[in-house]
Amino acid sequence: MPYTKRKAHHGNINNLLDYILDDEKTDYGTFVSALNCNAYSAAIEMENNRVRWRDSGTRCAYHLIQSFCPEDKITPQEANKIGLRMCKELYPDFQCVISTHIDKGHIHNHIAICAMNLKGRKLEDRLANQKEGLYGYKEASDRISAEYGCYVMPLHKISIKKNKDYYYQWKSATWTESIKSDVDNLLKESISFQNLLDNLVAMGYEIKRRGKYISVRTTGMKNFIRLSTIGEEYSEQRLHKHFMNRGTVSLPDITVTIDNFNEIRYEKAIESKKAIETTGIVKKEYTEFQKTRYKEICRFYQLKKDLDVLTENEIYSYSDLTQKIETTREKIHQNNVKVKSIEKEYRTILDRADKAQEFIRLFKTHQYCEYYKSLDKNYEVPVDETIFLKLRNELKIESIDEAKEIISAAREVRLTVNKVRNETKELQNQLNNLDIIKEDSLVKSEMYLYNIKFGNNRIDYSKSTDTQWYIKIPYTNSYMYLDKDLTTYNNKYGYHTAFLIDDKEYQIYNEKGEAMTTNGASVEEYYLYMKQENDKKYSKYN
Repeated sequence: MPYTKRKAHHGNINNLLDYILDDEKTDYGTFVSALNCNAYSAAIEMENNRVRWRDSGTRCAYHLIQSFCPEDKITPQEANKIGLRMCKELYPDFQCVISTHIDKGHIHNHIAICAMNLKGRKLEDRLANQKEGLYGYKEASDRISAEYGCYVMPLHKISIKKNKDYYYQWKSATWTESIKSDVDNLLKESISFQNLLDNLVAMGYEIKRRGKYISVRTTGMKNFIRLSTIGEEYSEQRLHKHFMNRGTVSLPDITVTIDNFNEIRYEKAIESKKAIETTGIVKKEYTEFQKTRYKEICRFYQLKKDLDVLTENEIYSYSDLTQKIETTREKIHQNNVKVKSIEKEYRTILDRADKAQEFIRLFKTHQYCEYYKSLDKNYEVPVDETIFLKLRNELKIESIDEAKEIISAAREVRLTVNKVRNETKELQNQLNNLDIIKEDSLVKSEMYLYNIKFGNNRIDYSKSTDTQWYIKIPYTNSYMYLDKDLTTYNNKYGYHTAFLIDDKEYQIYNEKGEAMTTNGASVEEYYLYMKQENDKKYSKYN
């Protein structure tokens, strides 16, 4: 990324052009180009243009300097092309002379821009003009230079508040870019919206869904962030449309052993596969046909996933399924306890290793900042440089080698933690799939009532047992015990479903702990009535 600045030139334009066209600085004109004029008659042409449009002001031109860091391995010819491209993009109707100087230790462009364009309009300095304004050229310079392999400095707009953890503030503000990058990369290899979420989970992201909003959180983040807040194109609706318009889909084969427990899923998966493969894509975007076909593709992959999970875990009955869910939950709990224990014991080492990695990542930014400050004592350093200096001071190191030593000291601990974390993520992903199969199995059995849904906040863990949840029934002040084998958790939407037997007796407890005996059908009726009353109560506010 070149260092750029622009200033107005007053008086005689010959002075500016004589300086930038110096033969010794440009290898006798080898690295000179122009836009809308001839470089060596530009002084006369620019002055004639100003006379033609009766420009009587003292500001006759602008002098733009574009200095490339020695770390940017570009040739003088490439530097001149960058300057010319920038002028064509930003000042297409202005007379410009681009001169690349090679007389110092770094390549730099001097660009003279006539203050009046060929149509009689003066170049605008206002900040509000994103193209011609005082800083508009910086964005174009960075973007074009990056195409030639130049390093682009970070442009994070972060305000670091005093008396707060500077490192966390900076990390929080830069996670957005990391998430965008990860999602963009996964979009290329994911085959459906749900597959995209699964791939994010595999990378270490936690996913939370509330209604139409999807939020994610990765290691180190304290809070979840909605995908829609990092860009409109990452909203659930736009992501669905991305997959909807895919062309030909190559579906994988289903290779599982059929048994009584998976037979129906296998038949539905084969039926779904045939339906998808025998239909083509409609060229018109977002038709009802495409939406239906996309839903079928998602259905196929969910069925295939179910079958793979059942086969891999040797699940041949509902009893096998519930047992696997319990053992998986217990393993996840054990892993979480283990990770917390390790992190607590080695917190300082791990924290220093994380910061050392950021030190290395920001070292190049620091080098460029040092160079730019040598060119301009008033250079405004990016916040990333401020973070680097704080990290350097806190870690008491000066070089990348020293940072690597800190990382190396934490290597074994981090490998252990990451191994357990990765195992936990795989287990959690597996548990989510098992819960989906369990809920589907209970619903398909047609033996249960399942209208009661509740969140984790409704569970009283202190009174729950190994086999039963003790919950506060939603919309009521009543409590009851539910068999864990007959409750499912929907990770996608974040709620549990209670499956009740209509004529089985259940105990309902009031706030005092007093019990009343009733059956499953009455419990469901009570819940639905209270829900309806609650909806009426708040409907006037909608």
